[in-house]
Amino acid sequence: MTIIDARALREPFPTGVTEVAGQFIKNLDQIIPDAVKFTGEKNFSNSLTNFSLMCGLTTLEQQSGVHTKRALCFLPNTHFINTQPTAVRIQVVHDLSFFHSPQWYSPRVRAWHRATNARHEISVADTVIAVSEFTKNDLITYLKIPAEIIHVVNPATPPAIGGTHPKLPFKNKPFFLFLGTLEKRKNVRGVIEAFELIKNIPALSDFQLVLAGRPGYGAPKKSELPDRVHHLSYITPEEKWWLLKHAAALVYPSFFEGFGLPPLEAASVGCPTIVSDCTALPETMGDASVFVSPYDVAQIANAMEAVATDKKLVTRLRERGFARAAWYSLGKQRAALQLAVAHAQSHL
Repeated sequence: MTIIDARALREPFPTGVTEVAGQFIKNLDQIIPDAVKFTGEKNFSNSLTNFSLMCGLTTLEQQSGVHTKRALCFLPNTHFINTQPTAVRIQVVHDLSFFHSPQWYSPRVRAWHRATNARHEISVADTVIAVSEFTKNDLITYLKIPAEIIHVVNPATPPAIGGTHPKLPFKNKPFFLFLGTLEKRKNVRGVIEAFELIKNIPALSDFQLVLAGRPGYGAPKKSELPDRVHHLSYITPEEKWWLLKHAAALVYPSFFEGFGLPPLEAASVGCPTIVSDCTALPETMGDASVFVSPYDVAQIANAMEAVATDKKLVTRLRERGFARAAWYSLGKQRAALQLAVAHAQSHL
């Protein structure tokens, strides 16, 4: 029997991790159609369930109503978890940023990471899925996970959903876009500083900067935002795709990414992308982005100016972006996922 920990699908504020978890679960429905999904929807309290799992008072098998001596447990992210000692675990790892740089996270999130004991949960997995070669190498070098149990299963490019015009404080003006939670790790302040360096250049005098995403740890307050910088704290999926289709460029110079889904989403609808030259983003985007150091604001600013003024560069980025986004398909993901599941099933 296979149990899928599907609690991530109930997140009130979906993230890239939630999106990828959903993709994996959807593909597992095809690979293992009789798998049991544990969502926690029927539980009296999510907090009580998490506490019980953390303290070893219950197991994923018990919570799922599965009575078997040895279940295959698919864990699409790090969470509060406890299984029978005989369970075979598949653990998905999206990135190790919380190990490398805890200062990017709030004290509450740091406490959550400590409580989930991610290091232990990853180390006891029978099969580990990394979302990129970068994350795989990080698991090997930083956590000493054996290479032979790690399978790389890339996220797939999500399909574009419609396109609803969001409420913007300007009309018919070009804009750069940042998309994602406004937090330290995403380098939002670096994007704002870069825009400030170029916004008064005559060719860019009409340009705006749109920050689309809920505020996170270290996010600038709306009152702190300079002129022509606008924050949309909540957007629907349809509004997200409209922004991506109409932005002059997605500016995404994140300090750390285990994969990086927003640039692929942008590329899939012809939006040029400016991304970091470190961690997983060069692997994810190949030759389809302008790469910058997230630590060099002037470099980010120069890239924004180039994309806004160089039509040949934009055409090249769009063509390469379409190809790059198409490569990351659900079919490729399913094939890689099947190999990982087969490896885990060999332990049953």
